[in-house]
Amino acid sequence: PQLSQQVKALLGEGNAAYVSQNIPEAARLMEEAIWIEPRVPAAWATLALCYQDEQPEKALKLKIIRAHLVHDVDLWLSLGSESRGLGYLQQALYCYRKACTLDTSDVNAQWERASLAKELGDFRTAKTALLAILKQYPHDIVALEELRPVLVELSEITKGIELYQAAFDSYQERYPTGIGGFGDIHIIILADFYNSINDPEMAILTIRRGARWLQGRGDQRFWDNELDDREFDLPNMARRGQDPSIMVMTFPLDLNFRHRLAISQLMLGDHEEGKVCSSRSKIFLF
Repeated sequence: PQLSQQVKALLGEGNAAYVSQNIPEAARLMEEAIWIEPRVPAAWATLALCYQDEQPEKALKLKIIRAHLVHDVDLWLSLGSESRGLGYLQQALYCYRKACTLDTSDVNAQWERASLAKELGDFRTAKTALLAILKQYPHDIVALEELRPVLVELSEITKGIELYQAAFDSYQERYPTGIGGFGDIHIIILADFYNSINDPEMAILTIRRGARWLQGRGDQRFWDNELDDREFDLPNMARRGQDPSIMVMTFPLDLNFRHRLAISQLMLGDHEEGKVCSSRSKIFLF
């Protein structure tokens, strides 16, 4: 705003008093300037400094008032951190929200907001912030890992499937030999998501294709035509009706992957294959 000569004079005198360490006089002059013109950020800033040492909580409130006048992302982040340090967690979350509103693409602001929201159990806010990060960095593994428990708390499993499946597809396309950030644990998470919505067929497909991809065999889709999991049988362990003298090519499989296959086969009602999977993983379900 256009400042009157009176307000300018008060600001000048108040700043001089502050520099001279005449804190009470500086505070009085700044309060008078604010009473005349409350939209002057500099007055709020100096007034906050006057209370910083003796009354940090009051100083923080004054700085927050100033922040509403200057619209600065970094300032809101700083105030969020300060509020958090003083134990005002809801106020900190408000500050982070203001920073994110000013710039939705600011990843640091979104991370701070998501972290604190999770800490406070505000899972919808955490979800909003983490999805904003994923919008900037699609399929980011760290963001996906942070988002998974949030979606579980919100019972939004289908959203988790959507995000993890899209990430899995993307990593397979970008890293056909299986070298990338999407690893065993993320394939297991996706399979568990599918099982949790009673879709064991997709869980099995996820485990099979995921294992192949991690082994650099992502192009061996012909294994999908097999109704069982013989692709991952242990060496020298023939199936019922299979000639043990005939060598069949098989591949290793992570123990947790075998566990998921067993669960999924049992969910499908294929108890025979479920027993095979569980025996291979030494998980005695029967």
